[in-house]
Amino acid sequence: MTFGQRLKILRIIQNIKQRQLANNLGVTPAYISLLETNQKRPSWRIMRRLAKFFGMTLSELFEDVD
Repeated sequence: MTFGQRLKILRIIQNIKQRQLANNLGVTPAYISLLETNQKRPSWRIMRRLAKFFGMTLSELFEDVD
């Protein structure tokens, strides 16, 4: 599983729209789309914000990622 696939699954499980996640992270919905389709890699700052948003550690955020 790629990071983008993992991110999309986490978002869908929690019933969060791309726009909601983007607003919370301070990025655009287009950026979230690029992450989910593996066209862009997140910075460390965004990875930390994602982990905090989903209530997990960075290690947990990357579980099952190839």
